[in-house]
Amino acid sequence: MRYRELNMSKSVHLYQEVNSINEEIETKFNFIIMPMNVYSILEGHPSFKEDTIDYEVGIYYVGDLLEFRCYVDLTLPKDQIILRYDKQTSRENKLNSILKDSEMINEMTIKVNDF
Repeated sequence: MRYRELNMSKSVHLYQEVNSINEEIETKFNFIIMPMNVYSILEGHPSFKEDTIDYEVGIYYVGDLLEFRCYVDLTLPKDQIILRYDKQTSRENKLNSILKDSEMINEMTIKVNDF
């Protein structure tokens, strides 16, 4: 299997894993924050739409993968992905948690295995 095909296969598998986690919760995450090595895999996904990238220190926007806005964090450990909400969704979640007297989840960290 050539590198490009292997990378596409890994990216589809990784997206399916993230999406399956997202499907289990009521309010869906819409941001993925990832280290550079995970970005190198996900950019091979057929639905990834890359944006102009300005490499900076910290977190920067790299594109969209279906319902997720994708960001790279150069300081994030290479085996982690963080799922988060945008500000509007976070506000709605906070209101819902207050009204329902329930705990609010702001983000979820996922360990990436063997990529």
